[in-house]
Amino acid sequence: MEEAVSETMDKNPSEIKPETVKDSQTAEDEVLTINQKMSSQVNDKSIAHTEQLAIKPISDIKLAITLNDKLLYVKDLFNGYNLAYSEAIEILNRFNTFEEAARFLKTNYVTKNNWESKPATTEKFYALLKRRYA
Repeated sequence: MEEAVSETMDKNPSEIKPETVKDSQTAEDEVLTINQKMSSQVNDKSIAHTEQLAIKPISDIKLAITLNDKLLYVKDLFNGYNLAYSEAIEILNRFNTFEEAARFLKTNYVTKNNWESKPATTEKFYALLKRRYA
């Protein structure tokens, strides 16, 4: 090993073959650490759990929203007004269909609070709403 290192060090950098660098990189790419293996398993499980939650219907929107999501919705969709958020959630829980709820949101909040500028948050909120009326 020391001989290979000293030979490489003696050579001019322009003399080093790029193939040897590629070979060592592919060998390193193929070997996964324990941490990488565990991370990929955890990510796979969390994706499966998220997919299960997305399918499962809910009876109360308020109870299904986590604290982090609530803060995100208040900030992005209701311009920081917690009271407007709470009022909207209470009213949304009373509707019988998704179409009624979507019409209510569009009439009262979507254009007024510029939801188009926050597509990721809006999509997440509507996915939750669809679960409510599934």
